[in-house]
Amino acid sequence: MPETADVGLEIAELTDALAGRASVPDRIAHVLRDAIVSGKLGPGGRIVESRIARQLGIGQPTVREALKTLASEGLVVHSPNRGYCVQSLTAHEVEQIYELRTEWEPLAVELALRRRSSWSAEELAGILKGLKQAARDGDIEQYYHFDLKFHQALWKFSGNPFLEKALSQITVPVFAFWMIRQLREHSLDLTANARTHEKIFKVLLAGDPRAAREATRAALESFSKLVGQSAKQSDL
Repeated sequence: MPETADVGLEIAELTDALAGRASVPDRIAHVLRDAIVSGKLGPGGRIVESRIARQLGIGQPTVREALKTLASEGLVVHSPNRGYCVQSLTAHEVEQIYELRTEWEPLAVELALRRRSSWSAEELAGILKGLKQAARDGDIEQYYHFDLKFHQALWKFSGNPFLEKALSQITVPVFAFWMIRQLREHSLDLTANARTHEKIFKVLLAGDPRAAREATRAALESFSKLVGQSAKQSDL
């Protein structure tokens, strides 16, 4: 698997990111996160923090802090022998994640509707518009961006930061895994998938917590089958 320090594009992006306003660890984490979810860094790929630090002329603890952020999101894992590596999921692990996600995300949607006055439907509508445009364009990377953003908005609207964090930690690795597979296979009907998101949005606007919860669960269960099949193929 490729190592971050051997991928020139990622290093160039990291160098440019140092000119931003956020903290250096946050900027490094942002660029590495994009590289992972776009498939530029594949599952199991080793990230050598000492090489990143040396090429950027910064301290290794700064790079390590960025990697710890990604580890907290489930995008990378740390082992004593290999250091940090990009998350790699087996079919069984995907199944375990969806056992939780199909329970937790419908709950988040129901909680969001209980506090409907605290969030804006326009925010979700804007994300959905970007999602549908990416589907029409066949732009998988942009579709991933808006897809994840759509679900992150639902988690945030729940008003429960613990639920939001838990969903992020288990779901982001699956999104990364799926994106990498899609860049290779193009097996997902983006337009049909966008319609599923639109259905969830419309049910939310209707204001029925139970219907919203059921629609979300049905969408997740359907999608989990696709991800599970893809994971089984990657296990072969």
